[in-house]
Amino acid sequence: MDNSVKKANRLEITNRFIHPKKVLPEQELQELLKHNELLISVSKPILRKILDSCISMGNLLMLCDSQGYITNLSGDLEIIQWLFERGFKLGTCMDYESSGLNAVSLAIQTKQLSEVKGRLHHCVSLRKWSSVAAPIQFQGNIVAMINLMTPLAVETTESKVIVQLLSDYISIHLEKCEKSYDSIAKNVFYGTLILNTDLNLTIKEIDIIYRLYQGEKLAELPTKMSLSPNTIKSHVKSIYSKFGVNKLIDCLDAVQLIFEKANEIN
Repeated sequence: MDNSVKKANRLEITNRFIHPKKVLPEQELQELLKHNELLISVSKPILRKILDSCISMGNLLMLCDSQGYITNLSGDLEIIQWLFERGFKLGTCMDYESSGLNAVSLAIQTKQLSEVKGRLHHCVSLRKWSSVAAPIQFQGNIVAMINLMTPLAVETTESKVIVQLLSDYISIHLEKCEKSYDSIAKNVFYGTLILNTDLNLTIKEIDIIYRLYQGEKLAELPTKMSLSPNTIKSHVKSIYSKFGVNKLIDCLDAVQLIFEKANEIN
C-alpha cells in the first residue's frame, strides 16, 4: 500500500466528498490574496518557468496558503476552466474538511511531501489526476502548499522530484526577498529616498514605506504611528500614486530597485 494512503488511514480519513465545501466570497478572497502577496509574487514566475520548461501539457500547478486555500493556478487554461466549473478556483479550500482526501489535505496533516492518485481522491472531479503536494517553509514555519496534478497515466516519480525542488526553491527565494528588505539601515533608507527628488516623497510617507519594507502590517500602522486609519490610507494612496503602482508588493519591489541602482552608482 502507498505510504501516503497508509498515513491517510492512520489519520482516519475515510469520508467521501463530491465538491469542495469551503469557497471564500469575493471580499475574503481579495483579503487572502493581499495577505499572500509576497508568496504569490515570488512563486508565480517560478511556476510559469517550470511549466514552460519541465512539464508537458495537461498538467496543473496549484499554490495554496498554509490552510489549503488556493491562491494561484498555473497550467492548461482548459483544465483550469474545467476545474473552475466544478468549484476548484482561487479561494477554494483544499483541506480535508472542505475537499476530503487529496495531496494538499494530506500534506497539511503530515507536514511533508504527499501523494494521492486517481480514485483515492474523495472529490470525484480530482480522480482524473495523480497529485503530489509539499509544504513550503519560510522562517521555520509552513506558509504554503505546492501541488502538481498530472494525468493518471503519467508516472509520479518525476512529479515528486519537481514538487520538492519547487518547494525548496520558493522557500529560498522568500528568504532572499526578506533579507533584502531587512538589510538596509534606517538612516540609509531615509537618505536614499529623500535624495530621490523625482518622487517628492514626504517624511511621513517615507516613514510608512520603511515600516512596510521592514515587514510591519498595514493594519498595524494606525496604532503604531498614532494616526487614524483614513490618514494612513491617504498616505498609502499617495505613495502608490508616486511609484505608479497599485499593490504593496509592487511598491516594495520599486523601492528595492531604487536601492539596487543606488548601490551600482556607489
